[in-house]
Amino acid sequence: MLDEGGDFLKSARGAVSLNVPRSNNFDFLRFLLASLVIYHHAFPLLYGSGSMDHLGRLTGGAVKTGGVAVDFFFAISGYLIANSWFHSRGVRDFARKRILRIYPGWIAVMILCVLVVGPLGGATEGNYFSNPETYRFFRSLFLRSSYDQLPGVFEDLPYPRAVNGSLWSIRYEIACYILLGVLGWVGLLQRRGMILILFAAAMGTGIVLDRMGIFAEAPSSGLNWPWLIAFYFGGVLFYLFSDSIPFSRPLAGASLVFILILGALGWLLPALVIFGLYLLFYLAFNRSLGLEHFGRYGDFSYGVYLYCFPIQQLLVMYFRPSLNAFTLFLVAFAITLAFAAISWNFIEKPFLKLKPNRKAAKTGEKGATETPERNESPDPKMATGASNRVDTRSPIV
Repeated sequence: MLDEGGDFLKSARGAVSLNVPRSNNFDFLRFLLASLVIYHHAFPLLYGSGSMDHLGRLTGGAVKTGGVAVDFFFAISGYLIANSWFHSRGVRDFARKRILRIYPGWIAVMILCVLVVGPLGGATEGNYFSNPETYRFFRSLFLRSSYDQLPGVFEDLPYPRAVNGSLWSIRYEIACYILLGVLGWVGLLQRRGMILILFAAAMGTGIVLDRMGIFAEAPSSGLNWPWLIAFYFGGVLFYLFSDSIPFSRPLAGASLVFILILGALGWLLPALVIFGLYLLFYLAFNRSLGLEHFGRYGDFSYGVYLYCFPIQQLLVMYFRPSLNAFTLFLVAFAITLAFAAISWNFIEKPFLKLKPNRKAAKTGEKGATETPERNESPDPKMATGASNRVDTRSPIV
């Protein structure tokens, strides 16, 4: 095992060429995916669990907009977190980066939900704050459950007591961080063949469970693990094979055709995990879109994902008769974006400054901080050992 960044990178590059363009559209894609989660939530939160968004209706419920958005979030995360591992000094450095990215915003929204959303959502103040069930809400911070309910809150809504249903995916994301870190620590992450086997095994398991009819609907169910792992390590594979995957308009068009054909045959999820990811990363590295500077004012995608659900629930509680799914989406989007901007500028960004910069990582200096950067992929010069700063922020789900 090699614990020093320079040695590890040298070892890793023996198997992996980090020849990836720095210019990318990840900021835009993550923001778009987070916005699609708001759109997806608008239907069931307003009309009940049986209501589906337009994609769900089009595919007969095979996939829904929010599910695809989360899956693609995991894929982008796999790509960027693999990059983070290969540019970390070791396990502790990698873990510190991930904790600083995930936990500050997560803790803040949890506190807001208990102290503000709960009372606004109809909880009786006296019983609410003395009820032990109120504080069970924080258990998810320790990855013990995906519990998202508060007592007496939103009792008359289609999803009673549900305060932040978006948070279920965070512990799965962290589990993928851990799995990737372990694979990197034992030296398997740079072995492309091993990651390809893991990806194929996860996808195969997902297909078998799906075909057996025992695939769970509830997003927090462990039976979602196969597909989440498949999408996550699909993203990792796009990073590991970044030196040999060609991106072109004809291949993107062919991928779309395969998705349509396989979807019509009942194989939509396998099509998305292969051809959908090709389209996703084709868009991520398509310079003609002109979106590489989309995030110059901040990375709001995580905040959008964290705050959208409770804001939508409050809007449904107070304005339900005058809302339809589209107006709920638009109003919630505007309010959520404001909260996301506050979260980024006053919570997430200050904590990201605590990450060690590359100079400190090499010299062992303490107390050094770095300014959070845009989602830049490694520069081709990195493959020759030249120093360069890269972004290690995660795209959260």
